[in-house]
Amino acid sequence: MISAVGHEVDTTLADYAADARAPTPSAAAEMAVPDRAVLFAALRQYRCAMADALGNQLERAFDELANTAGKNSPQKLGYHIVERRQTLDDMSDRLLSCHKGENYRGPSPPE
Repeated sequence: MISAVGHEVDTTLADYAADARAPTPSAAAEMAVPDRAVLFAALRQYRCAMADALGNQLERAFDELANTAGKNSPQKLGYHIVERRQTLDDMSDRLLSCHKGENYRGPSPPE
């Protein structure tokens, strides 16, 4: 809260309760509203930081992809795909069971 009664010499109760005191209502408005140039400078800094973070994340992902591609044979990749597909199927079953209000009983045994 900013107290700004006006061009008064007296101190009001609001002055004591306020977090800050401005000599005029115009000065109070200047205190309450941040400078536009400062906001734009901060936005530019945030944008640069986000771009750097995204670039670093992409670089790590490409490095991980290159390392993974070199280590996995096509047979292992096929196994991982089947394994992940089964995990997704199980998760889907759990989600549908929860949506229907049923208790999840796990994957059904093979027939």
